[in-house]
Amino acid sequence: MLKKNQFVKKKLKNTQKAKHYYFNGIKKDSIENSFLNFMLIDDLCLAIMPFNPRSNTKLKIEINPYSKKVEDLILNSLITQFGKAWDIKESVCNFVNELSHSLVYFGKVYYEIVYYLSNEENIEYFEFRNIQHDFVHNFFEFYWQFFPKNKQKKIKRYNFLPKNRIMFLSIPKELGGFKKYRNTLRLLYSLRESVLPKFALSDMMKQKSSRGYDYLMYRNCYEEEVAKITKKFGWNARGTFQKRSSEYYYFYRFLKFNKTKAILREYIIKILNKSLKEIGKIMHFDANILIKGLPTSKDYDKHLEELNKGNLQFKDIIYIEKDF
Repeated sequence: MLKKNQFVKKKLKNTQKAKHYYFNGIKKDSIENSFLNFMLIDDLCLAIMPFNPRSNTKLKIEINPYSKKVEDLILNSLITQFGKAWDIKESVCNFVNELSHSLVYFGKVYYEIVYYLSNEENIEYFEFRNIQHDFVHNFFEFYWQFFPKNKQKKIKRYNFLPKNRIMFLSIPKELGGFKKYRNTLRLLYSLRESVLPKFALSDMMKQKSSRGYDYLMYRNCYEEEVAKITKKFGWNARGTFQKRSSEYYYFYRFLKFNKTKAILREYIIKILNKSLKEIGKIMHFDANILIKGLPTSKDYDKHLEELNKGNLQFKDIIYIEKDF
């Protein structure tokens, strides 16, 4: 049973402006549902924050400058599917893990900052509520929802959202941005039926051979295409082309992929702190989240440079992530 937020029992007014809309039409298969995309998305989210933050002695998550009141406020406001966390470390880790999955799945996410009030002036706490990105439009930080026509439900098709209550995240430019990321997913999606050529599958069903082909050559081309498409992220595709990779190339992509996850982590924390600054203007506090003890993207740049110079041994690379 999930633990409830300590404020939920109170009947509080809230400032929510975004509306939920459930699409009843037939939706085509999304590009995220191919097995290659599923693996990529899952691997990008995997261990973006430590699995068990409370037992990780190197990891330190602090409120800067420290305030017990602000820490408790943030602890009770970062609500996730895991329920209320035990401390600020677990709270931030759970929130980043949950947010990162939505981000890499869709490429962009919108959250509304909702305030809960006991009266018109007294704000008890706040909450980040995910908004369905399908119906949100963004033009130079001007946000609105636009809903399709629905004969069964009479609903206002335009819904404008306050700029200072929206937390918007998109794939960082260092990783190609939203459009290039979605294009990567489309290219991987196009390979969903390429494990075997169509004529070979047809022959297997008919139990006959209409034409011959070199399966090994075909498979090599397939693996090379996967490696080429995911080169920007450094994804090893769970060893798909490991047998044909040199040790150097394998560990180079290993470090680069971990750098990709570090960039995502740093970006999420940056946007979260930006939103806390806006919240602080309303709730009268000035603090941000500070994370120590996790490898940064600059750390991985140094590791990659040392690897290229031949100063970093392959066995040492494995231990870089041992405590993570």
